Amino acid sequence: MIRLKELRLDHHWNMKETAEMIGIPYTTYISYEKGEREPNYEMLLKLASFFDVSTDYLLGNVSEPYMQLDTERMKNYLNSYSDDEEEELNEVLTELRSRSDMRMLFKVAKDATPEDVRQAVRIIEALRRKD
Repeated sequence: MIRLKELRLDHHWNMKETAEMIGIPYTTYISYEKGEREPNYEMLLKLASFFDVSTDYLLGNVSEPYMQLDTERMKNYLNSYSDDEEEELNEVLTELRSRSDMRMLFKVAKDATPEDVRQAVRIIEALRRKD
Protein backbone atom coordinates (compact mmCIF):
# COMPACT_ATOMS: atom_id res chain seq x y z
CA MET A 1 0.00 0.00 0.00
CA ILE A 2 1.27 3.35 -1.01
CA ARG A 3 1.19 5.17 2.34
CA LEU A 4 1.87 2.49 4.96
CA LYS A 5 5.62 2.95 5.07
CA GLU A 6 5.30 6.73 5.25
CA LEU A 7 2.80 6.53 8.10
CA ARG A 8 4.86 3.96 9.99
CA LEU A 9 8.02 6.04 9.68
CA ASP A 10 6.14 9.17 10.80
CA HIS A 11 5.55 7.34 14.09
CA HIS A 12 9.15 6.05 14.26
CA TRP A 13 7.99 2.44 14.39
CA ASN A 14 9.66 -0.56 12.80
CA MET A 15 7.66 -3.08 10.79
CA LYS A 16 7.57 -5.70 13.51
CA GLU A 17 6.20 -3.44 16.24
CA THR A 18 3.69 -1.94 13.81
CA ALA A 19 2.39 -5.40 12.91
CA GLU A 20 2.14 -6.29 16.61
CA MET A 21 0.22 -3.11 17.46
CA ILE A 22 -2.20 -3.71 14.59
CA GLY A 23 -2.55 -7.35 15.62
CA ILE A 24 -1.49 -9.03 12.38
CA PRO A 25 1.43 -11.32 11.49
CA TYR A 26 4.69 -9.55 10.68
CA THR A 27 4.87 -11.20 7.24
CA THR A 28 1.35 -9.99 6.41
CA TYR A 29 2.24 -6.41 7.31
CA ILE A 30 5.41 -6.57 5.21
CA SER A 31 3.43 -7.81 2.21
CA TYR A 32 0.96 -4.91 2.59
CA GLU A 33 3.69 -2.31 2.92
CA LYS A 34 5.64 -3.66 -0.07
CA GLY A 35 2.50 -3.87 -2.19
CA GLU A 36 2.82 -7.63 -2.61
CA ARG A 37 -0.62 -8.19 -1.11
CA GLU A 38 -3.76 -6.06 -0.81
CA PRO A 39 -5.73 -5.99 2.46
CA ASN A 40 -9.39 -6.92 2.37
CA TYR A 41 -12.02 -4.31 3.17
CA GLU A 42 -12.09 -4.99 6.92
CA MET A 43 -8.30 -4.80 7.15
CA LEU A 44 -8.26 -1.58 5.13
CA LEU A 45 -10.67 -0.06 7.64
CA LYS A 46 -8.56 -1.36 10.52
CA LEU A 47 -5.37 0.12 9.04
CA ALA A 48 -7.04 3.48 8.40
CA SER A 49 -8.37 3.55 11.96
CA PHE A 50 -5.02 2.52 13.41
CA PHE A 51 -3.12 5.27 11.56
CA ASP A 52 -6.02 7.71 11.98
CA VAL A 53 -6.30 8.50 8.26
CA SER A 54 -8.94 8.01 5.58
CA THR A 55 -8.98 4.86 3.47
CA ASP A 56 -8.62 7.06 0.38
CA TYR A 57 -5.38 8.44 1.78
CA LEU A 58 -4.08 4.93 2.48
CA LEU A 59 -4.86 3.91 -1.08
CA GLY A 60 -3.18 6.99 -2.54
CA ASN A 61 -6.40 8.44 -3.94
CA VAL A 62 -6.08 11.76 -2.09
CA SER A 63 -3.14 13.79 -0.81
CA GLU A 64 -4.73 14.85 2.49
CA PRO A 65 -4.88 12.21 5.23
CA TYR A 66 -8.28 13.36 6.48
CA MET A 67 -11.62 13.95 4.88
CA GLN A 68 -12.28 17.62 4.27
CA LEU A 69 -15.18 18.99 6.31
CA ASP A 70 -17.96 20.85 4.60
CA THR A 71 -16.88 24.51 4.82
CA GLU A 72 -20.34 25.89 5.50
CA ARG A 73 -20.99 23.34 8.25
CA MET A 74 -17.64 24.19 9.81
CA LYS A 75 -18.40 27.93 9.73
CA ASN A 76 -21.76 27.37 11.44
CA TYR A 77 -20.09 25.21 14.05
CA LEU A 78 -17.35 27.76 14.73
CA ASN A 79 -19.85 30.63 14.93
CA SER A 80 -21.17 29.09 18.14
CA TYR A 81 -17.83 29.91 19.85
CA SER A 82 -16.31 33.20 20.98
CA ASP A 83 -13.40 34.65 18.97
CA ASP A 84 -10.89 33.45 21.58
CA GLU A 85 -12.37 29.94 21.62
CA GLU A 86 -12.43 29.85 17.81
CA GLU A 87 -8.77 30.88 17.65
CA GLU A 88 -7.84 28.19 20.17
CA LEU A 89 -9.81 25.55 18.24
CA ASN A 90 -8.10 26.56 15.01
CA GLU A 91 -4.69 26.22 16.68
CA VAL A 92 -5.60 22.75 17.94
CA LEU A 93 -6.89 21.68 14.53
CA THR A 94 -3.74 22.96 12.84
CA GLU A 95 -1.56 20.99 15.25
CA LEU A 96 -3.65 17.84 14.83
CA ARG A 97 -3.51 18.16 11.05
CA SER A 98 0.22 18.72 10.85
CA ARG A 99 1.58 16.50 13.63
CA SER A 100 0.99 12.78 13.72
CA ASP A 101 2.37 12.65 17.27
CA MET A 102 -0.33 15.06 18.45
CA ARG A 103 -3.02 12.95 16.73
CA MET A 104 -1.63 9.89 18.48
CA LEU A 105 -1.70 11.71 21.84
CA PHE A 106 -5.26 12.90 21.26
CA LYS A 107 -6.38 9.44 20.19
CA VAL A 108 -5.02 7.95 23.42
CA ALA A 109 -6.35 10.76 25.60
CA LYS A 110 -9.86 11.10 24.22
CA ASP A 111 -11.16 8.23 26.38
CA ALA A 112 -9.15 9.22 29.44
CA THR A 113 -10.75 10.37 32.67
CA PRO A 114 -10.33 14.03 33.65
CA GLU A 115 -7.87 12.92 36.38
CA ASP A 116 -5.85 10.92 33.83
CA VAL A 117 -5.64 14.00 31.61
CA ARG A 118 -4.51 16.20 34.52
CA GLN A 119 -1.85 13.63 35.42
CA ALA A 120 -0.65 13.45 31.79
CA VAL A 121 -0.41 17.26 31.69
CA ARG A 122 1.69 17.24 34.88
CA ILE A 123 4.01 14.63 33.36
CA ILE A 124 4.43 16.64 30.15
CA GLU A 125 5.07 19.83 32.15
CA ALA A 126 7.72 17.98 34.22
CA LEU A 127 9.38 16.76 31.02
CA ARG A 128 9.49 20.33 29.70
CA ARG A 129 11.12 21.56 32.91
CA LYS A 130 13.85 18.94 32.51
CA ASP A 131 14.83 20.38 29.14
